[in-house]
Amino acid sequence: MIEKLKIIWGARDIGAAINRTERQTHHLLEKGAIRAARKVGAQWCASLDGLQEQFCHDSRPDAIEDDNAAQPIQPSALSQRRD
Repeated sequence: MIEKLKIIWGARDIGAAINRTERQTHHLLEKGAIRAARKVGAQWCASLDGLQEQFCHDSRPDAIEDDNAAQPIQPSALSQRRD
């Protein structure tokens, strides 16, 4: 059986997953601060598991410090819109 990947598309939804605004997230994406994210054509995408690994379990100094970022990401918190 093939396991379905948990991919988040777009800076807005990636931002919702890490408790950041779309603008803050776009800045982080462009400077390469979100290791789980990649640009596919003109669209950013990120692995939900990768985001959780970086922001929930990462003790590296370049991980974003935020009390809310330590909470597990709930897929229901993401918008259902797909571009």
